[in-house]
Amino acid sequence: MHQIELEMQNEELRKSREELEKTLCQYTDLYDFAPVGYFTLDRRGTIHQANLTGSKLLGMERKPLVGMRFARFLSETNRTSFNLFLATVFADPASGPCDRTLQMSGPSPRYIHLRASVSENGQTCHAVVEDTTWRWQTEEALRERERMLSTLISNLPGFVYRCINDKNWTMEYISDGCLAITGYPPEDFIRNRRLAYNDIVHPDYQEPLWQKWQELLEQKKAFEEEYPIITAGQQIRWVWERGRGIFSDEGRLLFLEGFITDITDRKRLEEAMHTLAIRDELTGLYNRRGFFTLAQQQLKIAERTKKAMVLFYVDLNGMKRINDQWGHQEGDRALVDVTGILKKTFREADIIARVGGDEFTALVIDVSDLHPRSLTARMQDYLDICNREGQRKYLLSLSTGIAHYDPDAPVSLDELIARADERMYAQKRKNE
Repeated sequence: MHQIELEMQNEELRKSREELEKTLCQYTDLYDFAPVGYFTLDRRGTIHQANLTGSKLLGMERKPLVGMRFARFLSETNRTSFNLFLATVFADPASGPCDRTLQMSGPSPRYIHLRASVSENGQTCHAVVEDTTWRWQTEEALRERERMLSTLISNLPGFVYRCINDKNWTMEYISDGCLAITGYPPEDFIRNRRLAYNDIVHPDYQEPLWQKWQELLEQKKAFEEEYPIITAGQQIRWVWERGRGIFSDEGRLLFLEGFITDITDRKRLEEAMHTLAIRDELTGLYNRRGFFTLAQQQLKIAERTKKAMVLFYVDLNGMKRINDQWGHQEGDRALVDVTGILKKTFREADIIARVGGDEFTALVIDVSDLHPRSLTARMQDYLDICNREGQRKYLLSLSTGIAHYDPDAPVSLDELIARADERMYAQKRKNE
């Protein structure tokens, strides 16, 4: 009976031992193959124990590691920091674990995060070491990307922005380039601190810009527009803007992002080129192209509004004789003098042009309070004054033809010019 009890106890002990060994193996596996390194260190940083991950982290087998200083594996600039860290850990065990990020020695930078707490005996500490090189590399890559982006933005010929879709265009971010264009530093616009961006948009463009943005946001399309702004120095500058709405995955509008650049010089060049294309260089009047462009528009308006107009066709008599006898410089002077006579005769709203070498036209836009005869008389008066005061060796002489535009019986511009031209030549023949 006693023998049977002993055998049963032995069997229970054997099973307990197997369970214990099994648990120990599991613990050892968990300890060795944990994703972090485990170390037991004394006050001097000497390694007493390390798991398999820890030894791989330090690049050595476990046995040779025992007895070595952990600081040996750190860069020289971090060893003092590590020793201070250990001193802090052992100085106040009750304060809990301490953390530190250190750089390891080696040709390429590697970083570890160290967390340690004092063991029960008070003479060693248990340290958990995590390789954070990947995290450092990711953060460094992000910092480099931010630096490159900052450099790129600072060298752009304009500024980038992020704003709320409200009528103030409330800025959440605006780059430094806005100072050179608007005259205001970026911080003045952030959350409308000093003024809203909409405050510097020319009043004539504020509502049209808002309407266009809303239409394009509805369609989730990019915005692109040119418009004038009023700078801090109260100057008008033209800008070009391109932007788009940024939407959440659910389709909710989050904010607007875009780019704005100064196109004032381009606008001035375009205006100058346009002026050269429609203006006569000698007289400053519209040339034939300019006259036809503007007169065609006025004919459409007159037909719609039922307003009558009058076309004057004026020819400088004896132009060839002036050039032949007194030279082309004197001929140019005669043309400029005729230009002055026409500008005094007609109003600024009327379209005056030099359409040929010695031929001029004047389209009188509104004749409701004028009679063509009064304009002809006024032209003759200014012509007489010019001849009296001109001190020339010849007298200026003009032939004029007049054609009426009746909105109830509209005709083309070519037909109107042909009628006035015919009457001008009839008068010219009579004067000869």
